[in-house]
Amino acid sequence: MRVDLKDPHRYPLLRFRTVSFNHKSLCHWDFWRMSTTGEIEQSYRGVQTHMEALDRLMGEILSADVGCVDDMLKYAGRYSGKRLRPALVFIIGDMCGETTDKHVRLGAVVELIHMATLVHDDVLDRATIRRNHDSVNIRWNNKDAILLGDIMFARAIRLLVTIGNMRALDLLTGAVSTICEGEIQQNQLSGDFSVDFVTYKQIIERKTASLYAAGCELAALLGGANEKLVTAFSNFGMSLGTAFQVIDDCLDLTGDENVVGKSLGTDIKNGKMTLPLIHLLAELTGAEKTQVEELIQRDNCTNEEVKEIRVLLADHGSIDHSLSLARGYVQESLSPLRDLLPARDFAVVEEIAGFVLERRL
Repeated sequence: MRVDLKDPHRYPLLRFRTVSFNHKSLCHWDFWRMSTTGEIEQSYRGVQTHMEALDRLMGEILSADVGCVDDMLKYAGRYSGKRLRPALVFIIGDMCGETTDKHVRLGAVVELIHMATLVHDDVLDRATIRRNHDSVNIRWNNKDAILLGDIMFARAIRLLVTIGNMRALDLLTGAVSTICEGEIQQNQLSGDFSVDFVTYKQIIERKTASLYAAGCELAALLGGANEKLVTAFSNFGMSLGTAFQVIDDCLDLTGDENVVGKSLGTDIKNGKMTLPLIHLLAELTGAEKTQVEELIQRDNCTNEEVKEIRVLLADHGSIDHSLSLARGYVQESLSPLRDLLPARDFAVVEEIAGFVLERRL
């Protein structure tokens, strides 16, 4: 059945508005009462003690006796931005009963895995900037960057063992494998115009959403939630992670590098078939479609050519289409939580979802 996201009775938290997006007027979904940066930081304050404990633990983990490795680990520490994934672990843990030291270690594991994937991603994407600084592979070299990511994965798994929960060990080691599988699948399909929405969604669920889902599920489990709530949070994490990656793919094509703080346009340059490009190619015909396909298949097209594609994406509503789908995923995943959580807790989860959907970095 086709879901009409514009129906205000079916989706009362959604409202429709028009905003200026990259100098183009685009239709844009917005959650009612969704968070700004200030509001997400307010949610963080509720778990400030846990975030401080996380900082201390991460400081211990991101160090080494070998001087050059210690330098690289500390430098890679800046890859940790707002630490949304561990914050979710702590927030969900509190909602489900009690947040303990196991949640702090779980938060560190999730963040370490995420950071390791970023180090590896920058090598794979030939990126040069991360968090407004040289990426690790540029500051040092590709070989050492790959090894550094491996060190971070290994330390995450060693810390994971100390939690003493077999379900956690199974889920998160499985998530690492799934992330790598998703990356390989995307690499193998580089420049392949047969990639459709279903395949794209499978890829981003593997490479991004699986870690969100595992973190949310385990946070609820360790907090003492019943299985119904654990499953609801797992589904929420999967939808939130999927939306996060869709937004990320949109930012790669339309964002401001100075705001986002990392190399942009890498998806086109590497021939990655992301949702906005899949939609654009479905809208184009004739010589215009052929030209875009040739640019995507060309190894490392120019910044000017990327700008030309950006104009087409705006003209054909491809970014708007992608953002609307992302909001739909999250809205559907929020529905079960509304019935399972007190109104105050649900509002916090809703604010976090809004932050992800409205982020510009």
